[in-house]
Amino acid sequence: MGEEEFGNRAVIKQRGLILFGLVYFSCFLFLLTSKLILVIYFCYIVYLVLSEKGKGSNVFKLVAGILIAGMLALFTLTDSPLKKRMFEEAGSNIAFLKQASFTPGDYITGVEFRLLSWRFVYEILQEKHCWLKGVSPGDAQKALDDKYRQMDMFIGGSPENKTGFLGYHTHNQFLQALLETGIPGLVAFIIICAGLIQMALKSRNQSLILLSILLICYCFADAILKTQYGVILIAWFPLFILQGQKSEK
Repeated sequence: MGEEEFGNRAVIKQRGLILFGLVYFSCFLFLLTSKLILVIYFCYIVYLVLSEKGKGSNVFKLVAGILIAGMLALFTLTDSPLKKRMFEEAGSNIAFLKQASFTPGDYITGVEFRLLSWRFVYEILQEKHCWLKGVSPGDAQKALDDKYRQMDMFIGGSPENKTGFLGYHTHNQFLQALLETGIPGLVAFIIICAGLIQMALKSRNQSLILLSILLICYCFADAILKTQYGVILIAWFPLFILQGQKSEK
């Protein structure tokens, strides 16, 4: 992480402390086994390694490359829960999503569910004739739950899963904005995303540009504003990096 990204002052000068923090918090990220978070994390770590400059950078890149290769080898060779989930997603059946209805016993992967959300949002807005105003943030989840029941999807009942798909949002912030607030809400969120990209490009901060792109990609895979950590990611981290590059007056 080059000091030139932070103006005339370095926010953190001790590289060893940064590396310790990366390793320490990385352990907790891998315990979460969240595919999306790990993909964003991996992309950012690779960027940090490739952008490292200065004295000892070649050694740092070599060691970091060995560590990354080791983690990939560990993921490939071990029978971890994350590996199982990745193979399940790779086996998603797109044709399965065109069915008129399902059965509670049908297993739906994360990729299949996210693609189904596009269909469900279109059908809900079409049936309720509310493309301009949406169904409202308060009624969006009820509309989705009714759709899950209508499609005869799994809605719980077993001891280990009492709710099934009930309570699942669209897992796509653009779709969620469209469902809740209609076309005006979707346009407003797109403007927010465009403003984030414009801010990043204007700052010429490579870390901020990469983070902004990853956050927007994340919005296509999760309703980021429906969770507390998602709000923190999109509302705090970009401004934190932007403030970090400003010099003291």
